[in-house]
Amino acid sequence: MAGKAGIVFAMPLLQMRPSQLQAGSRKCDFCVWYWRCLRNEPASVGEETESPIPKSGKDNKRKRASKPEDPQDKRAPTRKLRRKLIHVDVDSAYQLLDDEGNEGEELAPVNRTRKPVEAAKPSIPETLPRDEETPKEDSGKAPELPGDITKFRAELSQCEAKLKKSSDEEKALRLLCSQKEEDLKDLRADLLQQKLEMIAQLRGEVDQVNADCNRWKEDMDQLPADKKAALAQLAQAKKIEELESKLAEAGAEVAEARAEVWRTKAMADKTIVVYLRDVEAIQAELREDYDQEKWSNDLAKFLVSSNDEDSVSGFESGEMRMESPRRRFPKMESPRRRFPKMQPPRMWLLK
Repeated sequence: MAGKAGIVFAMPLLQMRPSQLQAGSRKCDFCVWYWRCLRNEPASVGEETESPIPKSGKDNKRKRASKPEDPQDKRAPTRKLRRKLIHVDVDSAYQLLDDEGNEGEELAPVNRTRKPVEAAKPSIPETLPRDEETPKEDSGKAPELPGDITKFRAELSQCEAKLKKSSDEEKALRLLCSQKEEDLKDLRADLLQQKLEMIAQLRGEVDQVNADCNRWKEDMDQLPADKKAALAQLAQAKKIEELESKLAEAGAEVAEARAEVWRTKAMADKTIVVYLRDVEAIQAELREDYDQEKWSNDLAKFLVSSNDEDSVSGFESGEMRMESPRRRFPKMESPRRRFPKMQPPRMWLLK
């Protein structure tokens, strides 16, 4: 904390150029000396022997050397100094130093980096608070310049080594970061390509789903017409079944009627055969009656003619008597009496 406080306290002095300070003042002499120590510049001829701290400060420090040191007296100035510190950003200090190097007024440019100033923090407050304390208290001891410079240079070399190490680490980290960035770019490109492929695939699937949906919508629109056609076909099928059942019933009735017809035909054939037989018998009887009647007629004619001749010849005998043909021949029965009366065929069988 003391080193940081010293750096922060010294920053306003470092930001001021030697030309801006009042010549002959204690602050001016100390700043010129401290500036040249930081810049590693040789001191002028008149200033090599002189100390930036006045003689009165040396006498006061000698007097104070005989007194015992009080830790509270040592802490008091540091507390006062901490209260008077001006917080300055390190980047602004670097920018001011760069501006001074570019202007090149009274001082030669020196290669410097940012981190050596930060690394020099712990070494500065060892001399700076004492030097600032002496003008206020008008007592103190002059610092040993060669030892402080060598110590400051050793610390500066250590800081430069640390800075180099940190710069190497920074370069390695930057290289690693660049590699990681390239890997990230490749990964991003791969992810982008995968996303594009996935989007294209999903779009294809969405198009397929839309096509399926459109086809299903068309099928749904076609369903009422198909339903009506199916209902019509079902009604036709029912009608066909009814007609087939009726046709089967009609076929059964037709088969039964055919059987009845065949039975009726057989009965009729039998009846016709019987009638034909009766007709033939009747015809034979009629022929016999006709022949007998004819013979009787012929005989009657013959008898009449014979009677006339007898009357003419004068047969007188009465014994010879001619019997009537009816007496000679027995009386013929009618054929209807011989055969029983035939019943007419049943007409209901033919209906």
